[in-house]
This record gives sequence, structure tokens and C-alpha cells, in this order.
Amino acid sequence: MTYNIYQNLFPDLNYQILYITHSNLPCYCVHMYQKKRTLNIGYMGGENPGKGLSILLKAVKLLDEQTQVKWKLHLYVADYHSKIFSTNIITHGYFTIDDYQSILDELDVIIVPSLSPETFGYIVLESIAAGVPVIVSNKVGAKDLVEDSPISLVYESID
Repeated sequence: MTYNIYQNLFPDLNYQILYITHSNLPCYCVHMYQKKRTLNIGYMGGENPGKGLSILLKAVKLLDEQTQVKWKLHLYVADYHSKIFSTNIITHGYFTIDDYQSILDELDVIIVPSLSPETFGYIVLESIAAGVPVIVSNKVGAKDLVEDSPISLVYESID
């Protein structure tokens, strides 16, 4: 997907695909969702409209209106105080790599609801490696990692 984005934007340039790995990324593939009282949802995309936070906020409102699901939405990587409309939305701001595994341990799912095409981001890769299911829009470059996953989901992005 990243290749296609650059090729569409700059068709006359020569390209070479370089595969990026996280050779030091540990695999904690033990985190499986267990039914509990509260579904802990994680979002780490920032406030840029193309990241799809508005879609996620609409979705959690639907959880309240149409289901009995108890949830908490954990927002990271920005100051989201203007977006909080419920006591179920918790803003954590920025974090360090040292905190990352403990954050993932507390989440049941990571959502990447991008509305704009994105290149390959690490949130999806790191979440899958930690055994945390992910839900991503079809605009996310890392959707290729999710498409065949039995515990994750790709959905069609809407505006």
C-alpha cells in the first residue's frame, strides 16, 4: 500500500521497496480477550481528522445507545480533552516506549480508524505482536497484517 501511495503521488520517480522489521520486538502472544466487565479500547492516532477519531467517537456513542456493552476508550498520543463527552473516555497523552507494553497489557483491542490513506505504521504491528486484537480501516497501510488474522478485523472506511 505504501508503494502504491508514493507511485500515485510521484509516478516519475524510481522506487525500491525496503522491508522494515522490528528485529528486537518481543512477541507476547498471550494477550487474548477474556470476557470481563469492561471492554478497554485503545486509540493512538492523534487529532488529525484523517486519523478517524470522529468515527471512533461515533462508534462508542452507539455502544451506549444500542448495546449493554460496558466500555472505556483510552486515548493516547495527544491532548484530547476537547473530545471527552463521557466519563468512559480517558485521555492519557504521550507515553514512552518503556510504558508501551504495560499499556498494551491493559487494552482489549486497538482501533485504527483512518479515513485517509496511510503508509505502514507500527501501532498495528506492535499490537499484533503483543497479542492485542486490532480493528483497522481499509485505508491503513498495515491492514495487510490484519486481513488473515483470526482475532483482528479490517473494515471499509467511510467519511
